[in-house]
Order: sequence, then structure tokens, then C-alpha cells
Amino acid sequence: FIAYLTDVWLAPGHHVFVHSEDGGLDGFIHFATADLPYPHRSLRHGLVEALYVCPASRRRGVGSRLFHYMEAWLNERSISRIHLNVAYQNREAMHFWKKLGFD
Repeated sequence: FIAYLTDVWLAPGHHVFVHSEDGGLDGFIHFATADLPYPHRSLRHGLVEALYVCPASRRRGVGSRLFHYMEAWLNERSISRIHLNVAYQNREAMHFWKKLGFD
């Protein structure tokens, strides 16, 4: 896990925010920023690469806080589009992202 985060922190355009309470790591969000080509211009966007919340910390708002922190960080940089991929079989994740407004 630490090796994964270290590799991500060193990758250009990749970012990680962590949530910690009482000295433990409760979860993290890993996302990238990049330009997507659109007709006649390029558009900056954020791409959620991974969101993980430790089982003991789930259903306590950790994932939502991580997402909203990332969203605010992107908005401060005039990035308003966020993309993500979720495995259709992952019902818990599908429900989580739906609550945040994703289809």
C-alpha cells in the first residue's frame, strides 16, 4: 500500500489525498489531472483513479469528504469535469457514486 502511494506521489499529474483520524489511515483518493481533446479545444479534467476507505471507517462520511476535498481542489484550478470508472458488479461503489450525482 505504501509503495503504491509513493509511486503515485511521484507520478506527474497524479495526486493523493488521505483521511486520517486518531493517527491511523482511514482512506485515500487518488486522482489525475489531464487534458481531454474536444472539438476545437482541449479541456482539463480530473480522473478518479482510486478511492478506498478502510472497512472500519465506512459509512462514516470518509469517502464523501475525500471526494468533496478533491472536487474543491479541482474547482480552485478551474477544473469542473470529473471522470471515473466503476465496475458494474461493485454495487456498494455504484451506490456511493450515485449518491454523489454520478450516473
